[in-house]
Amino acid sequence: MRPPIPAVEATCPKCGQLVDSGRTTYCPNCGGALITSFPAVSILKLLGAICLGLLVLPLGAAGACFLIFSMQGRIEWQLLGIALGLLSVAALCLWGVIKLLKR
Repeated sequence: MRPPIPAVEATCPKCGQLVDSGRTTYCPNCGGALITSFPAVSILKLLGAICLGLLVLPLGAAGACFLIFSMQGRIEWQLLGIALGLLSVAALCLWGVIKLLKR
């Protein structure tokens, strides 16, 4: 039979008292939070990231299709320009999603 796992003790960041961090989320002495939570993301940032994320896939796929069709046979410069434009917009949308959700 294995011995029981000993409780991990940590100190409270507010008052410095030793607490059992495995069982509690708040300090029993001062009520300070022992576990940090994730910062909240506003609903507008989340909706903006979702909208940009929904644009990335179709723009990237359309740009890739135009790129493939422009390279068959002789080079169609107009299709190549459209492809590079769509891929650039898709990359900017992806950059916007990362920038919006970065903390």
